Amino acid sequence: VVLCFLHLKAKTSNKSDTDVTFGLAKNAILNAKSKEQLTDHQKNIATRFAQGKLTLTQKEQLETLIVNKLKVLK
Repeated sequence: VVLCFLHLKAKTSNKSDTDVTFGLAKNAILNAKSKEQLTDHQKNIATRFAQGKLTLTQKEQLETLIVNKLKVLK
């Protein structure tokens, strides 16, 4: 029973961790002033996804945001 509780607690805090990471990444992308910054953000997103700090959906949303921001910076 305790193990189940710990597993649920970890899952809950994990979700909130991904939400925090997603929010920070989204703000960084929206505030980027150069293509170089966006390239750095793209690398960071891949790293955070590999670490489990972003969900697949969040990763895809951030990648779309980068593509759209690149169009604005051109």
